[in-house]
Amino acid sequence: MSTLKETRGRKISVRLTDVEYEALEQMASNRNVKISKLIQEMITENMEVTFGEDTLNIIEKRVQRVLDKELVAVRQKMDKEADRLAKLVIKDTIASATSKYLNTLLLQELIDRQNRSESIQSYLEKAEKRAVEDAKRKFSSYLERGDIDG
Repeated sequence: MSTLKETRGRKISVRLTDVEYEALEQMASNRNVKISKLIQEMITENMEVTFGEDTLNIIEKRVQRVLDKELVAVRQKMDKEADRLAKLVIKDTIASATSKYLNTLLLQELIDRQNRSESIQSYLEKAEKRAVEDAKRKFSSYLERGDIDG
C-alpha cells in the first residue's frame, strides 16, 4: 500500500500561465523551497482536505439514514398517541353530552313538577355560562404556571 510520504516516482507536466508561474515562484521563495516541493505540498494538502470532505459526506449520509429511521419510528409512536387521545376525547364528548342530556331531562321534570315560569333553556344558558367561566379560570391558571397538562 503506497502513502503520500513514500518516495515520489512519477512525473507529471503542467502548463501554467506566466502569472500563475510567477505566483508559484514567489510562494516558493517566501517558504524557501523549490517550486516542485511547493506543488507537491499543495497537492497533498488539497487531497487531505478533499478526503476529509468525502469522509464527512459519507458520515453525514449515514447519520441522515439513521435519523430518517428514527423519525419514522417517532412519527408512528406519535400517530398511536394521537389516536389514543382522539379516542379519549370522543369518549369524554359522549360522556359530556350524555350528562347534559340527562341533566336537561331532570331539569325539565323538575320544572314541570314545580310548574315554574322559567324555561329549561334559561337553565341551560346559565349552566353553560358558568362552565365556560370555570374553564377559562382553570386554563389561565395552567398558563400562568406553564402547566398545560393540568
